[in-house]
Amino acid sequence: MIATTGNAAAEKAKVAGAQLSEKTAAAAKEAKKYIGDGSLTAKIKAKMALDDRVKALDLNVDTTNGVVTVNGHVRTAAERERAIQLAQETEGVKQVVDRILIDAAR
Repeated sequence: MIATTGNAAAEKAKVAGAQLSEKTAAAAKEAKKYIGDGSLTAKIKAKMALDDRVKALDLNVDTTNGVVTVNGHVRTAAERERAIQLAQETEGVKQVVDRILIDAAR
């Protein structure tokens, strides 16, 4: 009877360990996705900040699953095009959603 109880406990521990491992792997995958999105956002914002043709402070960049949304205001169509180009050229970007408004008065 003791051997059977010990085997059952060992089997329960094995199952619990496998379930914990699966949950940990899923959590790690989810965390990696968010870190990746944050990294893309940071890269794009840095590229915009270093580019003399784009006023980065007037633009907001958000990334979800590799899809980058750029919104805000720029002074010219050329500035808008450059901001979108910088985002599109960034490795890991799947798509860029352009929500930039042109406001010449800025």
